Amino acid sequence: MNKAAALKQYESLPFPTTADEHWRFTDLAGFDPDAFVSNGRVLGQAQDVSMLDIQTAGVARVTEAGIEIERAPDGITFEPLADHPRLGELVGTNEKFAAHNAAVWEHGLLVVVPKGVELEQPLYVRIANSAEAAPSSGACSSSPSPAHASR
Repeated sequence: MNKAAALKQYESLPFPTTADEHWRFTDLAGFDPDAFVSNGRVLGQAQDVSMLDIQTAGVARVTEAGIEIERAPDGITFEPLADHPRLGELVGTNEKFAAHNAAVWEHGLLVVVPKGVELEQPLYVRIANSAEAAPSSGACSSSPSPAHASR
């Protein structure tokens, strides 16, 4: 599903209420998710700060400007997720906010690890947000056991 289809799905779904089981304790009255805009539209200088100093099998950085792949093990790819064909599969669109997330997704990264590939060290993905007053965040998969194939 592409972003336009996800937006159409979002617009067609009802807004959750406390009558919905998953939202029974959350009153969203007065909340307008359409009032929010992507903070990725305000470009600035992303801080280049590493959260962890560990040995890694691969390193990628995601910013508003794009994806920088420092290194990737053989067979493993880092792919932009903005309009990736698997976006609808990975994020889902059957719930109002999941559909909204898929529709406005920006600067995401899909890490493809072929079936049968095992890594002895984690992959490190740094996601930098340079919008004013927005924190930078990082993500790292670190497990004492080898990473196993996802596909």
